[in-house]
Amino acid sequence: MKKFILIFLLLAALVSCKERANGILPQSKMSAVLLDYVKVDNYAFDHLRRDSSVNDTVAAIKMQQQVFEKHKVSKEDFERSINYYTEHPKLFEVIIDTVISRQLRKDTAKKKAVLIPVLDSL
Repeated sequence: MKKFILIFLLLAALVSCKERANGILPQSKMSAVLLDYVKVDNYAFDHLRRDSSVNDTVAAIKMQQQVFEKHKVSKEDFERSINYYTEHPKLFEVIIDTVISRQLRKDTAKKKAVLIPVLDSL
């Protein structure tokens, strides 16, 4: 049994190294980048599109580049990783679940921060 576990861990490490060597972002990093990327896209679509003085496409591309710089990844690695994970739905499901849970935690924290002063004043 110990040999099986050891072999499994070694295979997982090899696959992980191979993915990184091919420019595939690890799941944890991919979820962090994807969360920021989606936020930027939502902002561009919801807010910048309404502002006629701003070229929303150019602004969205600039913000996406800032996300890549923040996470120290290239656009190519991000796109390669998206393609890889969409071809491997079980792996991508883990990333999506992580993104959703992170956003829910942030939303909950924001609501608590707003509610606490209100409750204190009651």
